[in-house]
Amino acid sequence: MAYPPTEKAKEVMYAALDAFGQTYEWRKAGYMLLDGKLLDFSQDQYSRVLEHQVIYDIIGDELPKDYTPKDILMSFLNYGNIRIINDGIDLSCRPTYDQRDLLKYYLQGVTEFYVDISSHDGQIVKSFVYQYPRIAEVLADIDGYFDSVGE
Repeated sequence: MAYPPTEKAKEVMYAALDAFGQTYEWRKAGYMLLDGKLLDFSQDQYSRVLEHQVIYDIIGDELPKDYTPKDILMSFLNYGNIRIINDGIDLSCRPTYDQRDLLKYYLQGVTEFYVDISSHDGQIVKSFVYQYPRIAEVLADIDGYFDSVGE
């Protein structure tokens, strides 16, 4: 199931939390961290106003010299963090138990939801779209993908 995060992944997570703060509102979030906390990308506005690439401030020293915006996103996702995009998520690693718990909470009452699973280099390899999503179905689809690729 959910993998144990590495020490480096935890270090990156805490640095991101220190830099951006936490929100409890999905519409304000940019990412879901390994521990299920949501990074606040709202800058005290009603909803998210920051682009996902601002995470560069946290992981920029790890990127190649000729990095692209996709490199920024994928570097952060490959630590196990999940990108929040309006009514959906983008992930490249199997969700942790804490992330699963937050998804269970969030999906209550949601009418539309989608999941994009990206390879570690940023290619979308699987997508799911749900009308009135059931958490068991969403997690089974995510787990089914990661089981099929041996992660």
